[in-house]
Amino acid sequence: MLRPARPVPLPLDRLAERVHDDPDSVVLQDLPTADGGASRSWTAAETQAETRRRAGAFASIGVGPGTPVATMPSTSADSVLTWFGLASLGAYEIPVSPELTRDLLVTALSNAGAEALVVEQAGLSRALDLAAALPLLRTVIVSGDGPLPPDSRVRRLSDLAGPELDRPLPNAGDVACGMLTSGTTGPPKCLLVPWGQLRQMFAAGLGIERDSPDEVMFVFTPFNHLIARGLVYRALLFDGGRAVLRPRFSRSMWWSDIKAAGCTEAIMPAAAAYWLLAADPGPADADNPLRRVVITPLIDEAREFADRFGVQVSVAFSATECGMAVASDGLPPDLRSCGRAVPGTELRILDVVTGAPVPDGAIGQLHVRNAPTAMCVGRLGGPPVPRDPDGWVATGDLFHRDTEGWYFFDGRMHDVIRRRGENISPHPIENAATAQPDILLAAAVAVPSAFGEDDIKLYVQPTPSAQLDLDDLAGRLEDALPRFMVPRYLEARAELPMTPTGKIRRAELRAEPTVTDSTVDRDRRLSPPRGAG
Repeated sequence: MLRPARPVPLPLDRLAERVHDDPDSVVLQDLPTADGGASRSWTAAETQAETRRRAGAFASIGVGPGTPVATMPSTSADSVLTWFGLASLGAYEIPVSPELTRDLLVTALSNAGAEALVVEQAGLSRALDLAAALPLLRTVIVSGDGPLPPDSRVRRLSDLAGPELDRPLPNAGDVACGMLTSGTTGPPKCLLVPWGQLRQMFAAGLGIERDSPDEVMFVFTPFNHLIARGLVYRALLFDGGRAVLRPRFSRSMWWSDIKAAGCTEAIMPAAAAYWLLAADPGPADADNPLRRVVITPLIDEAREFADRFGVQVSVAFSATECGMAVASDGLPPDLRSCGRAVPGTELRILDVVTGAPVPDGAIGQLHVRNAPTAMCVGRLGGPPVPRDPDGWVATGDLFHRDTEGWYFFDGRMHDVIRRRGENISPHPIENAATAQPDILLAAAVAVPSAFGEDDIKLYVQPTPSAQLDLDDLAGRLEDALPRFMVPRYLEARAELPMTPTGKIRRAELRAEPTVTDSTVDRDRRLSPPRGAG
């Protein structure tokens, strides 16, 4: 994979080039959905015109540079057009997961100061519920054709009248979108990601071959994550490239989608790779158009995946605060590695106590420095992202490097849990548990998962008089938490281990066996069944 010798165009610049060179080339394609959603394609010219129309529509209700606008996006062309329209105005889109609980959404959007909320028709009732708790929220904008309630705050996007705006295109340091953090040190924070950071991650980081005109990106991860947006950008970079969008991962439809749309590249969490491998092998497994798959983190069976499906497998490591730090061009020699330093990105590993550089092989905290326009440029509703006077950002992640320059992830300094592509703070899980009348204390920790990344184990200390049923508690947590936050394992203790200052000893809990005689396992299947649909 070649690395660009000069800065490549930013997304909206590249869209303008595609319009000039081949206005009828398809750049976005929605796949048909199981609930009857139709397939739809957008040419470069149609995408640019609708981007400008939406920019004018948003401007007509007072959205402008720096206006925080929340969205609940699906992975669809409609969400791409809303993103491009808001970004064209210089507004700050804050995409949020619709799976978050009401309390988490209210906290995050209040802190970000969201003044408008864009939702699809299916999300309207929830948006109105949120609006009641968000005094700064002036308008709920609905993208869809269903009925609207008699509420002056609710406007249909297609009804908003405004001129088709043709504004100057954003610069590398302008904000592309906001991204909510996992909230490991408190409520989720909204980091402002510049266009130059998308270029650093998805052009310089993953590399491009401009002479490959038919690259087709398969986009299926949530659109409130950078990966989905970055793949849309990558599709624009290639002459004739397009982004094929599906709202969510489907193992049963994966290969039919890939073949029907001619997809050549994808980025997937480890869990998706495991599910694809779990299907019964067939003689035509390698008969597909995929050329490259980035799996994050890399799975132990990566070579089996590459050989069976006939694809190049790579890996990468990135952080919202500082862009893509390391990546590989193909499989690293040691599958535990996350790759080598991305060209143009400076890395150092420092001792967590002394702050001094550590030798190769020693573990320390990874620090990253990129160009100012290739790193997070700010934070809504909070202090700026901490960086030292020389521009270095401490990632909070433990790494070591070998003598050949390969970097290895060794854990997290904080308590964040990485599960199926989501960064999860333990605090909402613990708060949901201690909100139950029979739970006094709770600690959620990461434990190894058979599907890669982490799973969640919740330790609880019942109130003195409680007759706790862990299966019943699990059911209550299912009602109180987003699906990806519900713990797989639950275990009760008469007392949780505490420090002299009254803090739970999480490291001690993490070091214990995942399953004991007193552990409840909500999913007793340790691996996906072969041949399951």
